[in-house]
Amino acid sequence: MKTVTHTQLEQLVKKLPKAKLPVAYHLLVDLVNREVDEQSPQAAFMCLSLEKRRQLLMQQSEQMKEHYEQMADEPPADL
Repeated sequence: MKTVTHTQLEQLVKKLPKAKLPVAYHLLVDLVNREVDEQSPQAAFMCLSLEKRRQLLMQQSEQMKEHYEQMADEPPADL
């Protein structure tokens, strides 16, 4: 998704007819509230301590290592 600046958003809102401003306002309020309530997994990960992130990445890398080792032992699937 392309990054949008505050200025671009402001210019777009200025083009709206006054009758549509309440709808735009409520949409933005809803988006702000939803953003606070629903943090993305990536953002939640970045909120963890560096040590916890390292620990999780080590666990994931071990799981993937085991997965790829198992895949190497299996015969290739016919296409």
